[in-house]
Amino acid sequence: MAICHSKVVKILSHIKNIRIFVYNDYIFKGMEVAKGNKEQLNDNERVLADFIQYLLTERRYSPLTVRNYRHDIEQFIAWGEGSTAEGRFSLLEVRTADVREWIMHLSDLHTMGNASINRTVASIRSLYKFLRSRAIIERDIFTPIDSLRTAQ
Repeated sequence: MAICHSKVVKILSHIKNIRIFVYNDYIFKGMEVAKGNKEQLNDNERVLADFIQYLLTERRYSPLTVRNYRHDIEQFIAWGEGSTAEGRFSLLEVRTADVREWIMHLSDLHTMGNASINRTVASIRSLYKFLRSRAIIERDIFTPIDSLRTAQ
């Protein structure tokens, strides 16, 4: 589905604190638009930019929903970078054990309830479903991951 450049800019203007978005050959950093290509982005930024583009253009999610997805994924990346000795973390190399460890980390913080953790996990699960649909990754790392129990 094609979406015109001005509509993308209008959509982006409603998403607060968006860091990077790529649409065709345009790279959006904050609200500044620069002509360029995706090779200027690291792997995580490129994956996130492609996923956000997918959510906006193909899934047609609202700007608020897209902002929440982006926030959840950026939090996951920040956790991953903080949990490795070198600070190197790639969304394309995540294992099921990493996801489980991240869920335990969220649970141990006691700042989120199980329903909120499940929503956050659903954002990351959607990202990996997208990556599988594009044949960027081969296996579904979320198959053995169950949702946390919530109060009735």
